Amino acid sequence: MLEHEQAGETTVVTLRTELDTSTAQRVKEELERLMGDGAVRIALDLSRLDYVDSAGLGALVSILKALRARGGDLRLFGLKDSVRMIFDLTRLSRVFKIFPGREEALASFGGAGTGG
Repeated sequence: MLEHEQAGETTVVTLRTELDTSTAQRVKEELERLMGDGAVRIALDLSRLDYVDSAGLGALVSILKALRARGGDLRLFGLKDSVRMIFDLTRLSRVFKIFPGREEALASFGGAGTGG
């Protein structure tokens, strides 16, 4: 469902499934497990995502809040136009930091997060 790798101090996570009612809870649990393992800076690759529903958005908001409570943050990148439109319509594009590609997302963390 998720693949992850380290890029310096940032964990890069690639979502390999849709993010909807049927998958949102499992995706959230997998991201929480990464946080439990020490990840506080996560760059989430959504380039394979064609659709996200309210359950998926809720899972992402929950992870964002948890990361920020730990002094970390979540960056999103690689959104297709259809997915970006959902973030824009829900105004969540104002809540999340969204970047065109991986390098921009990693660079936005600054410092050691860009290595790897």
